[in-house]
Amino acid sequence: MTRGIIVCSISQSQTSNNVVEIIKQLCPGEKVTFQLAQKKTRFDCRKVVFCHSSLEGRLALTDVNDSIYDDAIAQANKIVGKENVTFIVTKVPAGDAKLRRRMITNAQPTLILNIGMLLLVDSVDDITHLDQDNVNKLNKFLNRTAYTTDYTGNVDYTNKQELGPDDRNGGHVSPNSMSVTYFLLLIILLCLAVVYNQQIKQERQIKDFSEQVSGLILLLNNSIIELEKNVQRQAKIIEDEKSSMETKLTEYIKHTENTLQIINDAMANITRRIIVIYGELRSNKYKQNKQKMQEKIITTQQLDKLEKTQENIKIMQSNTDKQLFELVVISADAKQLLQRSKQCESVTRPTPQVDSSNRSKGNSFSSFLSSMWSYIASKS
Repeated sequence: MTRGIIVCSISQSQTSNNVVEIIKQLCPGEKVTFQLAQKKTRFDCRKVVFCHSSLEGRLALTDVNDSIYDDAIAQANKIVGKENVTFIVTKVPAGDAKLRRRMITNAQPTLILNIGMLLLVDSVDDITHLDQDNVNKLNKFLNRTAYTTDYTGNVDYTNKQELGPDDRNGGHVSPNSMSVTYFLLLIILLCLAVVYNQQIKQERQIKDFSEQVSGLILLLNNSIIELEKNVQRQAKIIEDEKSSMETKLTEYIKHTENTLQIINDAMANITRRIIVIYGELRSNKYKQNKQKMQEKIITTQQLDKLEKTQENIKIMQSNTDKQLFELVVISADAKQLLQRSKQCESVTRPTPQVDSSNRSKGNSFSSFLSSMWSYIASKS
């Protein structure tokens, strides 16, 4: 049997190549090869490392239709033993590792029952990108001493020297060698019995787990059926409410349209009325303005006439003043002449007896002249 480690995946990718390089760094003297996972895979090695990237598909690695890992993991468990099989899932963020591990553990029993270790890592680009805890776990797994059985049932002791004949006497095996051989065969039979017993227990556990899963699936189906019924009822209620809302909305739209029509008609009537009132107001205002203009024109004409009359009055007054002034001058001259004539008469002849009537007339004339003189003086 070839001693070495096999890296197995559904396809050879950069992820699987990186896992091979990391294992070579952890086990420098070990032969590390890649092998495609198939339904019938022969694992001629001492350790099997499965690797899968979550970016290559869903995390349902086993217990799904047409799964390749189901048969490959079971075959690896059968050949090298559960403790010599590990599964590495990459591209899993550190914050999601616990949740993803719980999901895989609860939903994928075939994977958990056939491997010794499950690693969820973020990146395998280089060993420095791995968490130190995961590096220690992988290193311990790769360098752990264990034995495996191949298809023929032969025993392979890993990390130990191969068995060989002891001291030979003419090509015959010594009795001590025979005793050791029988003792080893007895140990192997005991180990096979223990493995067989464990396998039976695992099969029972798988059967019980399958029954539990079947019960859960039945319960889940009933829950799904009940949920579908509830969804249908809710859908019917929603459909009824939708129809009711559509009817109410249609009625509201019709009512709104009628209201808008009434408002439009009222607005049209108001607009027409406003136009009529505006026309009437404009017509009355035009008439009032025209009347005011006419009155203004008449007033202006009357003012012009009044101004002309005032000017004529002033002219007449001026003429009157001139005439009065001339009259006063004439009266003054006449008065002086009268006085002179009186003086001359008093000198030439005795003073005659003047009639009282004539004296009063002279006095009235002189009073008229004095009043005229005072009026002219006040005007001047």
